[in-house]
Amino acid sequence: MADATKQALVEFYSGTRATLEKLFLRPDVPVGSDDFFRQSEAVRYRLYPYLPGLVEFPRWAGRRVLEIGTGMGVDHVRFARAGARLAGVDLTPLHLEVTAARLGREGRASELIRADAEALPFGEAGFDFVYSCGVLFLAPDIQRAVDEIYRVLRPGGEALVMLYHKTSLHYYLKTLAFTGVVWGDLLYLSRQKLIDWSADGFNYPIIRLHSRGQAQRLFRRFAHVGMTVRTLTRAEFPVIGHRLPGDFLEFLSRRFGFFLFIRAKKA
Repeated sequence: MADATKQALVEFYSGTRATLEKLFLRPDVPVGSDDFFRQSEAVRYRLYPYLPGLVEFPRWAGRRVLEIGTGMGVDHVRFARAGARLAGVDLTPLHLEVTAARLGREGRASELIRADAEALPFGEAGFDFVYSCGVLFLAPDIQRAVDEIYRVLRPGGEALVMLYHKTSLHYYLKTLAFTGVVWGDLLYLSRQKLIDWSADGFNYPIIRLHSRGQAQRLFRRFAHVGMTVRTLTRAEFPVIGHRLPGDFLEFLSRRFGFFLFIRAKKA
């Protein structure tokens, strides 16, 4: 079952059109083109302007950094520009190819390996920082993936991991709309299927959402665990969204946003 899920993930992310749609880019932008690299980077940080502040790219200059799930390489190249000594893993060959091309066009390098987050191809205590944004909730055995992060981190090393937040307005509103209003004739879908739909749509192979308490348990081996909640858009509020004051939206985002960032430090 786990192997089938992982293969489904590879197939899902290997489709050029699906990948572009996930990036909110036009389907006519060729993957690997200059326009693709420029637009994908601009879109990512326009949608998530807080990411550079959370990740602190310059902080990792000269340090050994591992990214689990490089995706299209947007964050990965930011680490490279900052001077980090980089490695990256991803299950999808397309992601690794595009990440390598993005790095190559700037004359930068990283140790890129096709690998599974549940079995990282690195020895113990080799990294100062492990970063994974929107990937680990896809792992069939997420606890094993978190334990692998712990294993490869040096003493005093840190991890920053983004999971989908269960206690979010996004999850509650979409699930409520699905079960009670829009699709009332399909109430017998499994709870997991509802979660999948609320997160990324029915074509996604698997999605798991986590509360703060569940995340705390996942990272229980770490000496210190802190959490930050972000990402709540005006689109979550039909009719009134455009009228909400920015400060109020920010207040809600930090409590009921869809992205749960876990910063964990190894003793």
